[in-house]
Amino acid sequence: MRGIKIKNLYGRFYYEIMLAEEGMTILTGPNGFGKSTILHMIGALANSDMEFFFDLPFSEIEVIGNGDDSNFVIRKEKESLFIDGKEFDRQRINEWKNPKGWLHLDGKFENMYSDHRTDEITKIVFTLKQITGNVFFIEEQRLVKSGVERRTRADGSRVMERRLIQTVKEISEKLRMKMNKTTKGYSAISNELDSTFPQRLFAQEVGLSEREFNEKLLSMREKVSKLQKYGISNVGKFDDILFKEDDARALKVYFDDFEMKYRQYENLINCLELYTEIINDRFLFKKILVSINDGIHILDTDNEAEIPLEKLSSGEKETLVLFYQLIFEVSEDSILLIDEPEISLHIAWQRKFAEDIMAIIKGKKINVIIATHSVQIINGNRRIQRDLGEQYKNGLNKG
Repeated sequence: MRGIKIKNLYGRFYYEIMLAEEGMTILTGPNGFGKSTILHMIGALANSDMEFFFDLPFSEIEVIGNGDDSNFVIRKEKESLFIDGKEFDRQRINEWKNPKGWLHLDGKFENMYSDHRTDEITKIVFTLKQITGNVFFIEEQRLVKSGVERRTRADGSRVMERRLIQTVKEISEKLRMKMNKTTKGYSAISNELDSTFPQRLFAQEVGLSEREFNEKLLSMREKVSKLQKYGISNVGKFDDILFKEDDARALKVYFDDFEMKYRQYENLINCLELYTEIINDRFLFKKILVSINDGIHILDTDNEAEIPLEKLSSGEKETLVLFYQLIFEVSEDSILLIDEPEISLHIAWQRKFAEDIMAIIKGKKINVIIATHSVQIINGNRRIQRDLGEQYKNGLNKG
């Protein structure tokens, strides 16, 4: 997706928003001009929520794809939507109750539904998904969400209760589980390599030189140090390894195996390094520690006392949650939507936000769209700003 054009939003706004080539686009404008609505609109397009557009006042939306012939148009006339030139009423959209069904079609739509008009919706959703790709939406409310928790009664029976969950505590558990899951992947590849070590050793014809040995040993120590930093210490001891010409072939297989095992952790370690660096760069008198057993810990830098996550300031919680989602939950080749990232953030943190987003973009193939009121978020990034107030004033795209 390269951009979107919107006509007559709320009966008055005409916008053309082309995504910046740098990978991040900043939407600005006065309250009521539709910044958040545009983010929700893109989310609805990607998530098959056609009903969203019946409730949205507009006359036409054109989604601009990456190819010359991949544009997609939705028009609204009275009580109908004209999607890719085909007319649908609300009832027909409501009857289409399986928004994920198209994922299982493998291009064969005719056998999925009995009604040809419902088949047409499925084709439309498939086409839209191809244009937008995956979309991840970080909404304005991030610190608390509604969820279901299990509770054990006094008699030992268990019940499910709906309650508000503090997201900052939830991400700590998520991160701990993510690290443990990665360790299982490491264990699987480790067992496989260890079981075939003798055969591969006998088949190895070329060994390491002493220079190569020293380089690989240094690299290995650096990587193991990173693993131990996060409580991942099941990679074995190696301090007593010395270079011997007779062992050159075995050493090569040993180091090659370590590299293959470490690849199971590499992406996770890179994400952990970036996450802890960003958090520690912001927090004053506190530091973050992450471990495979306990998840996220915050310590007082003066006395090393642990600070409960729920005792952090709202800005600190926002930072922990927001950057966790950015770094650990957004997949590659996605569009990331962020609504008002400045909430509860100090001005100095807002100024660094765009810089940090750019650092994250370098590690992932993602396109980020931010809706904000903050001049500090823009912070010299005028070239990637799309101001809705200016477009309304200039009357862009108004026919």
